[in-house]
Amino acid sequence: MNDGLLRHNDADQLNGRLQLTARQLLARVGRLACVLIVCCWARTAAAQNLMNPGFETGALGAWQVYISGTGSVTVGTGAHSGRYGITETANNNTEVTFQDVTGLTPGQTYLVSVWVASSSATSGTVALDIHDTQGNGWVGITITPGTSWQQISQAYTVTGNGAMRIHLYENPGPETTYWDDVTLIPVLPLNGGFETEQECV
Repeated sequence: MNDGLLRHNDADQLNGRLQLTARQLLARVGRLACVLIVCCWARTAAAQNLMNPGFETGALGAWQVYISGTGSVTVGTGAHSGRYGITETANNNTEVTFQDVTGLTPGQTYLVSVWVASSSATSGTVALDIHDTQGNGWVGITITPGTSWQQISQAYTVTGNGAMRIHLYENPGPETTYWDDVTLIPVLPLNGGFETEQECV
């Protein structure tokens, strides 16, 4: 009788632990699903704010151009994917293709990426630079590109105006620079996995 009672109690305890584990698993699955939904929504919203990111309209569209010195900026067939990309020709000063992206979340960090290649492996440099459209909080990355496509990225935290200006710079040099496939992705916030047991609301 006592052995049977002990076995019954052990079974009840095991069943209780299994139920608790199942509830914990379901809670974690729910939190993960919430993270994925929020992340996908945020990525989609950010992507919609960036206009003509692959230049597949065949025109500059929302992108603007500044040229100091010789050179030109056009939408051509030098593309990383699709049919079109930006072509910045050889120049004696600076060529910039840029776009103001608005409607972003203040305080949110975004990762801006772009693919770039050069017509020749020379000493000329290019840069991906970002600021708040008013010249504040300027950040950027400068590289010497090769003839093969490579992706470069720069993180930027949006200020109170909810906007950023993305610059694609070609500095002085004899080469032609090709740009394509710009992306804008929000960086997952602190505690994005809800490990402190915060709920998704």
